[in-house]
Amino acid sequence: MDKRSINIDLGYHDRQLEIFYGSDTRIKVIAKGRRFGLTAGMARYLIDEMINNKIGALWVDTTYSNITR
Repeated sequence: MDKRSINIDLGYHDRQLEIFYGSDTRIKVIAKGRRFGLTAGMARYLIDEMINNKIGALWVDTTYSNITR
């Protein structure tokens, strides 16, 4: 592996792909269960966007334990 490249598996399930890449709306309302995987999916999405589109991001959550996972 080249030292200048990073390979990250950003695997999403079908509903995560629909949520993160299905539309360009600024605000999304998502009906989901507690174990849906939105926190992990959002982390993957932000990594992907920061690497490919060079955006900055600030992670804010209502529960600190969600951030430290």
